[in-house]
Amino acid sequence: SPSPAPLDVSALVAEVTDWSKMGTRDEAYFVAQMLILLFVLVGGGPSKADLGLDDGIFDRLFGAPLLFVAGVLVTRGVADLGDSLTPFPRPRKDNALITSGAYAVVRHPMYAGLIFGAFGLGLLTASPVRILLGVLLAVLLNAKAGKEEGYLEEMHGKEAYAEYADDVPRLAPTARGVARLLEETFPNVGQTER
Repeated sequence: SPSPAPLDVSALVAEVTDWSKMGTRDEAYFVAQMLILLFVLVGGGPSKADLGLDDGIFDRLFGAPLLFVAGVLVTRGVADLGDSLTPFPRPRKDNALITSGAYAVVRHPMYAGLIFGAFGLGLLTASPVRILLGVLLAVLLNAKAGKEEGYLEEMHGKEAYAEYADDVPRLAPTARGVARLLEETFPNVGQTER
């Protein structure tokens, strides 16, 4: 896949705040996504212990790695997408179809990262509310991804996008794919000098 231009943050901010395009970019998905994420971050609700449930080692054992993988997916997704980044389902007119890096592991790595992050934080804080919000976020981002993919098919050709979609999962990366992305992102970890 082509290398994108580096992310121009000022152009992204200008795009997000361009009120003349209001209603043409499916902004409702972005607004709903931000509201759910805000509630995930600030509104943990009662913990499992408060509800009389066990909040054992399982939660922490899986929560922290999920948060780590979430961070890798989001940061690599942003870096790999570059100047094609937009928070809205409708891609930028000059976008490139990126199929390498994080996009070779999952078609929507930033969405996957946000979902993993919500579940990871829910587990780490033993918050059933955060886990339920993670489910809600997953449903919303799956719908947003479907909408976005329709636009990408229009822009890059249905056959080309279908070929990519056949090879790469939408939101749930495989363990092998995550391992490959981690090796690519942290190439020197685990190597010993001889």
